[in-house]
Order: sequence, then C-alpha cells, then structure tokens
Amino acid sequence: MTRLSEIVQIGSQEFTEIADRWRRRLGRALFGDRYGAVLFLGTLAVLATYWRVGVFLTDSYAIANGLVNVADGHLAITKITYSLTVGSQPGLWYADGAVYARNYAHIFLSLPALWLLDALAVLFDLRLVLAAAWSGLLMLLFDRLGRLLGRYRPVATTGAALGLLTFLGSALIAAPLPDRWTAFLALQITGMLAVAFAGVVLYRVLAHAHSRRVGLLFGAAAAIASPVGFWASIPKRHALSTLAVVAVLGAFYFSRTADSRRRALGLRALAYAVIALWAWLHALEALVVFAVFVPLDLATGRSNHPKHLAVVGVVFLVALTPFLATNAAINGDPFQPPRSLDSFSGQVDPLATGGQDGGDSQNGGGGSTPTPTPTESQPTTDTSRTTDGTGPPTTAESEPTTNDTTTEGGASGPREPESPDSESPADPSSGPIATLLSALMAILGVAIEGSTWAFGKGWSYVDTGITLAQDEPERLYHTFLRSGRIPEYVNYRMTDQEAIDLALLEVAPLLAGLLGVLGAGLRRLRTTSLHAFRTALGRPTRQTDLLAVAMTVALVLMNVERLPLHTQITVRYLVPIVPLGLYGVARLGCVQRAVSADLRWLTGAYVGTFLLGAIAFLLAHLWLDLALGEAMQLHALVNLAGAGLLAIWAVVAGLGFDFDERVGVVALAIPAALSTLFLLFTGLVYFQYADYALPLVETLVELLPIAI
Repeated sequence: MTRLSEIVQIGSQEFTEIADRWRRRLGRALFGDRYGAVLFLGTLAVLATYWRVGVFLTDSYAIANGLVNVADGHLAITKITYSLTVGSQPGLWYADGAVYARNYAHIFLSLPALWLLDALAVLFDLRLVLAAAWSGLLMLLFDRLGRLLGRYRPVATTGAALGLLTFLGSALIAAPLPDRWTAFLALQITGMLAVAFAGVVLYRVLAHAHSRRVGLLFGAAAAIASPVGFWASIPKRHALSTLAVVAVLGAFYFSRTADSRRRALGLRALAYAVIALWAWLHALEALVVFAVFVPLDLATGRSNHPKHLAVVGVVFLVALTPFLATNAAINGDPFQPPRSLDSFSGQVDPLATGGQDGGDSQNGGGGSTPTPTPTESQPTTDTSRTTDGTGPPTTAESEPTTNDTTTEGGASGPREPESPDSESPADPSSGPIATLLSALMAILGVAIEGSTWAFGKGWSYVDTGITLAQDEPERLYHTFLRSGRIPEYVNYRMTDQEAIDLALLEVAPLLAGLLGVLGAGLRRLRTTSLHAFRTALGRPTRQTDLLAVAMTVALVLMNVERLPLHTQITVRYLVPIVPLGLYGVARLGCVQRAVSADLRWLTGAYVGTFLLGAIAFLLAHLWLDLALGEAMQLHALVNLAGAGLLAIWAVVAGLGFDFDERVGVVALAIPAALSTLFLLFTGLVYFQYADYALPLVETLVELLPIAI
C-alpha cells in the first residue's frame, strides 16, 4: 500500500511538472514574459469599463446574425436574431438564392466564446457571468502585478478585496441580460482580446529592439491611448485587422532576429499565415499588405533556398484554406469573397426560402418582409438599451454599403474555368496521370485567373488613392489633420447634423511624434555616409521600419478614396495603421531617451494631465452645455494642441538640440493622457446607445452630473 501511494505521488508530481512546463511555454508564446501578461490583463480591464452590450453601427447586425447561423451549422442567413428586417442590415450579400454575411473570420473565431457563453447562460445570468469575469480579471491582474513589484501579499490582497467588492456590488444591482445577446457578446469579446494581444505584440517587438519600458508604454498606448481601443468592443473588423497588422510586423522582425534558421523559418511562415487568415477577414486589406510584404521579405530574408520557400508556400496555402473553402461554399468560386458578390437588396426572403423565424419580441423577429437595402445605412432600429427598451436610440450609423465592398458590381469577379471533359476517351495506362494533370491545370487556371483579378482590383484602389492624393489634397487634410465641418465629403444627415467624425491626428495625437523623423533624417544626412546607410538597411530594425512604412502607405492609399466619411468617428478604416505609427514614434532616439529618463516624471505627467483634463472637460460640459458634436470638436482641438506640442519637441530634439529629458517626458505624456480621456468620455458619456456590460459601471456613470 505504501509502495502504491509512493507511485501515485511520484506520478502526480511528474504530471504537475509537465503541466507547469507547458503552461510556461504557452505563456511565453502568447505574452513573451510576465510584463506582457500584466499588459494583456490591464488592457482587458480598461476596455471592459466602457463595454456596452448593444448595437452601435447597423453593420453589426449582419455579422451577429451571421454568427448565429454559423453556430447553427450553415453559412447562409436563414434566421434573424438581431434587427427588425433583413433589408435594414447593411453588409449582406446575395448568391444563388441565399443571403450571406461578411467577415467570416471574425465569425468563426468568435465561436469558442459563443459556445462558452451559451454553456454558462444555462447555469447563470449573463450579467453575473460578466461581472464575475471582470472581478476575476482584476484579481489576476493584481496577483501578477504584485509578483512583478516584489510586494505580492499587499498587492494581491488589495486585488482580491477589490474584485470581491466589485462583484458583490454588481450582483446587487444587476438587471438580467437576455440570452439572445450571447452572439453579440462573443463578437465583442473576440475584438477586445484582439486589441489586447495587439498591444502585447507591439510590446514584445519594442522591448526586444530597445527596452522593456519603451515596449510597455507604447504597447499600452496602442490599446488605451489611441483610437484602437474605441473599436475594441464594437463588432467590426477593425480590431482584428489591427492585430493582423501588428502580428505581421512582429513575425517579420523576430524572423530576422531569431537565433536559429529553424525558428527564423517558422516565424517567416507565421507572417504569411497571418496574411492568409487576414484575407478571410478582409481580402482587399490582406491583398495590399501581401503585395508589399512579399518583395521586402524576399529581399531581406535570411535564406531564399527553394526548400525554405516551399515550406513558407505550403503554410500560406494551408492558412488560406478557410478563405478558399468559405468562398467556394458560398458561390462556388474560391477566389471570390462575399464582399465581391451582389449587395443584398431584397432579391429573396431568406426566412421564406430556407430558414426559421429566429427573431424575438424585443427586436421584432425576422418575419417581416425584406426591404431594399438603402444607399446609406439607416440608424439602428432597436431603440432598447438592452433589456427594457428605455434607452435612447443608437446615434451612430454605418457607412454606405457601396463604400465597404471590394467591387462595385459584384459580377466582375473571377469565374472557375470549365473542367476538361471527363467523358472523353483516355489511354488506360495514363488515365490516373491525365486526371491528376487535368485537376492540377484546373486549379492552376482558377488560381491565375483569381489572383490576376484580385491584384487588378487591388491596384485600382491604390491607383485611385494616388490620384486623389495628388488632385484633392483637402481630402488628406480632413482625413489626417483637421475635421471640423466638411459637408463636401460628409453627409451630416446620417449623424443628426453633429460633427462627430474626427481626423486621425485629432484622436491619435501621439502620432505627431512622427515628425521627429524629419529632424532625425536631416541630422543623419549630414553625418551618415552611403556605406553606413547600406549597412543600416541590413539590420532587422531598419528592415522592419521599411515594412511598417510600406504597409502604412498601402493601407492608406487603399482607403483614401472613401475618406473622410460619416460615422467614422476615428477614421476607422485607418485604425490598423495606428500601431504602425506608434512603432515609428517609439523608434526615435529622442523618444527612447525621454521614456527611459525618469519614470516618476512620466507617471506624474500622465496622471496629472489625465485628472486635470477630466475635471476641465466636466466643467466645460456643465458650463457650456455642449451637444455631442461640440464635445467631439472640443476634444479634437485640445488633442491637436497636445499633438502640436509633441511635434515641436520631436522635430527640435530630432535635430540634436539638447533638452532636459523631462521636457520630452511631458511632451509625450500630455497627448497620451488626452487620448485616454477621449476613449473614456466617448465610452462613458457621449455615445449612450446601450447598457454597460458591467452593472457597477452603469451605476457610477449615472452619478455624473452631465449628459449628452
């Protein structure tokens, strides 16, 4: 008996050691180190504070209904859980008598979260599940933070007490959340996880290239001091596209710094796999990135041996399989994504032709007759907050459906070539070979035709962007620098005449630091030889810089034609380039010296600006009684002032003038704090379109003496 207990004990210890080892490996793969884990948890904790369960853009109806139907086992939409009618959902596509959604990558990636929520909803109220998850997140965050700071017991105890109090407070005031919101919640959770991981990947790149402090600060800024955080809990593609951009950048950088050829090859293949999966989310974005990534990768890769390229190619094709399979299942053409099909405008009633009425009394169900999709998306028709129908209607609306597609008509996509006549006589001895060759030739023909069409379509967008950038500089001005009222581009009828759409620098003032490149560039031109320049291009950091610039230019040119546009709020089509811009700011030597100079000054400047700014904005609302558009424009002007301060310092410091490093600390902290304030005010005050996921936050926000 003693011998048996010893064997069981030894086996238990070995199992624990193995589990511990795999847990550490998984943690390193996902977060890099303990600092990355703390950054991830902290980001989620912040994003959840202004998480609302409801429809902000009417585009979300299509993807949410798509998830419901995919969970039921079919790609076509035959059941309507959200929205009053099929026609009130922008972003639906029609093929062969059926209606389809888009962003199927987001849909499939959200399935695990949906299954988990459905299982928990059977046992508990969803509102309590969310409150318990946030409280547990706080406890875990303080636990990890205490270990990092070397003060585990007091910090972990504080976190446990805070988590327990927040859960009890939420449990006492929580109103029930209907189970029908599980699909919406799953999409929102996936988006927030994507934003948190994007910050972690940026942290890992910058920490490896420079220092842990630089990585932490700019990784956090990407999530909670930039417009990326605004779209985290809104079911759109922007959060996932942002993660894809950063993941490609990270895989490229680490493949150049890897200490072994095998690891370098694996990371190189990972970059291609991310691009392939990105095509599943949004084919055109992935295409333009692929077009600039391939030549840079081949020019700077550690090895272009055919064997290595074959490995990369196989991984790319395997990762492309979901994209091809989804397209083939929808319309028979693996290279024609749903966005290139005919936009749905009442061609068929999906409930009458293939499905069941999955609607609920809250939203009117799905039994109504489909109405034609309007030229411009209408406001969300669900005027409920989430449960009792007492909240105001959604104030934001989607962009025109014609502006978010990859083709204009849908009929111009590639078509699969006819396969060889299988009934023709063949030599028995060469039958299998002939069949195989015929199949390969058919696949090759489809691939060539599809890729030719895709690259032609992608180039047409880029070419149009180049032309518009030359002929309409005011378009770039209103997109990047200053918004105000721009009736020549924005239809204010869609936003109740409120000027709520801001330019990129107005919501991401930290990007003004990129002007420091001008000063640093001029200084280096005077002191750097051609040989030194060529040597610098051989460094992984410089090669990654080139990739960041190339991806930024490609994504900007692809979208210039459609910008500025109503209900962009933060120029959301360009949200994926924001982390690339922050990476560029962090690469400046003057920024690195400022960040590394004095942590107490940096923390004090950020916290001080945040607190003073919050009080100032609250007083402005009380005194001036600002409308929504006025409040957004106030943020725009204040953020531009912070951006101007940072730009002046970055240019002068880049030229090599000596400053007290604390000047740079303040110049960086002010726009970062202002960006965080913008996120919190928009999330907690301005856009009151639904109930908060966390009941305690709802109660605290109602205590604020202002309302929009």
